[in-house]
Amino acid sequence: METPLPGRIQIEPVGRGRSSIGAPAPALMSFAAYCRLLEQFPAASEIELAAPVDPLLHPRFFDMVRHAAAQGRRVSARSALLSVSDRTAEECVKSGLFRLQVALEPPRPRLANEIRVAVPFSRALRNVARLAATKRRLAAGLPKIELLEAATRSKLAQLPELVRLARQHGAESVCVIDVAESAPATGLMRSFIECESLRGEDPAVLERAFAETRAMAEALEMGLRLPNLQARRRCRRPWQGAYINVGGQATPCTMSRAPIGDMARDGVARVWNGEAYDAFRARLASDDPPSPCKGCALYQ
Repeated sequence: METPLPGRIQIEPVGRGRSSIGAPAPALMSFAAYCRLLEQFPAASEIELAAPVDPLLHPRFFDMVRHAAAQGRRVSARSALLSVSDRTAEECVKSGLFRLQVALEPPRPRLANEIRVAVPFSRALRNVARLAATKRRLAAGLPKIELLEAATRSKLAQLPELVRLARQHGAESVCVIDVAESAPATGLMRSFIECESLRGEDPAVLERAFAETRAMAEALEMGLRLPNLQARRRCRRPWQGAYINVGGQATPCTMSRAPIGDMARDGVARVWNGEAYDAFRARLASDDPPSPCKGCALYQ
């Protein structure tokens, strides 16, 4: 039985110039390859452009947005937003981009208990304010600006203040995720996530912090998304969404960089319903998941 093509896809337009195993890989996805991939996802209404490297650095990023938006697809992008010119801000508004998720400086193992690194954080907020000002000047409602925070146990108390800062600088919403969703749990990051994941926090402490954050968001009329840490269902990502790296290869999700098939070369439908994908899904649904999933904090 075939698995229906998903309604949501994530594409990485920019790469690091090497694969997860150190082999050479393209630094940019060509515009033509991007268009060919979209054609093969006729039911995909949501397109997310995200990458290990800021997708706004792609020279044809806004052409990619316009191409998908012209087809009636809702396009979002995730960016650190560390460098935004007036022209870039105008393009964000005029291109048809639906949502710009500003990924704040992620927590790092050696800085777990320190104050957030101030320079990237303040730079991102200044650029949020610049984009918000451009929206007001052009009387535009889009893109929606959302701050993305990978929360740790040691920084739970800072969440209400983050909501206040987001409102002050012109963002419409804040999305909070568990730090376990921000990076693969490998090497030094594994022990860091085990210590700092919100799933290890006292439920009463967690609920108090979330309640204070919700109260701040309601008072400021801000959108807020908090993680559902009570969910205990199996991972459904390889069924519900397609994740495609800069080289056109499908990967199981954002947490695993291991290719599962080459969609750019072999075609979307052939890979999506191919033996490798089917075998991966079967193992993920079993009690013996694939090796990339065994170390995933979310799966655990």
